[in-house]
Amino acid sequence: MKRIYYQNEMESLARALIPFLKIPYFISLEGPLGAGKSTFASILLNQLQVQPAPQGSPTFAAIHEYQAAIGKIAHIDFYRIQSELELQEKGLLSYYWENACIVISEWLSLWPNLENQILASDSFLKIQFSFTPHPNQRAIQIESNFNLSL
Repeated sequence: MKRIYYQNEMESLARALIPFLKIPYFISLEGPLGAGKSTFASILLNQLQVQPAPQGSPTFAAIHEYQAAIGKIAHIDFYRIQSELELQEKGLLSYYWENACIVISEWLSLWPNLENQILASDSFLKIQFSFTPHPNQRAIQIESNFNLSL
């Protein structure tokens, strides 16, 4: 499903996704730098009423953890991860396979083997952001294992 969203419509998109989320669940946000991945993650985290308040992109920390009524949520950014060893040292893989949580990841596509495993699960949502000619719009394509009628 592909649709053009204004940046101010991302809140309604996030709100529409919430009923589909359960634990465990994997949300992959993809797209070029500045396309809206971290902005959308913050909007979604706000909609889930996480504690503590969303901290922005975990680009340098690699991960931010939150608690919400739905349960534990991990926001992971793979952009600066350089090796499989670093994935293991930071404990990032455990969020997918050992922790019961919702994982919101940015740049998961940089790790194709992991991405393929996640997309093969029965609890995933992949959101691809891209630029449009209008500076306040983004093209958003959603791939999931359930039928979204947004």
